[in-house]
Amino acid sequence: MEFSIWQLPTGLSANKHVNMIERMKHYRFELTHCLRNGKRIIPTIETLQHIIQAYDEFNLEVAISDGSFTVYVED
Repeated sequence: MEFSIWQLPTGLSANKHVNMIERMKHYRFELTHCLRNGKRIIPTIETLQHIIQAYDEFNLEVAISDGSFTVYVED
């Protein structure tokens, strides 16, 4: 069984010395996240907290699940 995962934080979002809000904004809006079908998505705030916590504590990726994201809509 294959499933999609959120990418590990990189750049500013991976820097543990940066303010958490700045890290979250970077991960959410500067990195591009897509489902396997190519649809672009944005993690919810709650999911984002789990992603960064899993990275900071264990360097683990988090699975993408229903309800963990919103679909990106370009203005």
